[in-house]
Amino acid sequence: MQDGCGGDGVRLATCLIIGACLGMSAYGETWTVDDDGDADFDNIQAAVDAATNGDEILIAPGTYSGSGNWDIDIGGKAIWLRSTDGAEVTIIDGAKDNRGIICKTGETSTTIIQGLTISNCVGPNGAGLLCEG
Repeated sequence: MQDGCGGDGVRLATCLIIGACLGMSAYGETWTVDDDGDADFDNIQAAVDAATNGDEILIAPGTYSGSGNWDIDIGGKAIWLRSTDGAEVTIIDGAKDNRGIICKTGETSTTIIQGLTISNCVGPNGAGLLCEG
């Protein structure tokens, strides 16, 4: 059975995800985060707070910890939160006392989190990534 992308259902899902990502970057703002400076923001939460639906947030390599870099609340926004260089070099560190990312305000498949390692987080029902609702 063809799915419109030229293959099976898995390929369709891939096509839809890529299409959503391309659509986001084509219509929204692109914000940058670098904990060493030289970006729009030095912490992830500030970038999420500034973003609106359809925006892309690019996170530079580094280990992100401290205020604004844990317990990151996506706030129900349809954003694309991703690292520039992959999960191996872009880490959210909860310092064994905090959550990583929180999605509890009606986020849908239009909220995309990609290329991040989330480590050393604690919390009931989802320490690294809490998804509720």
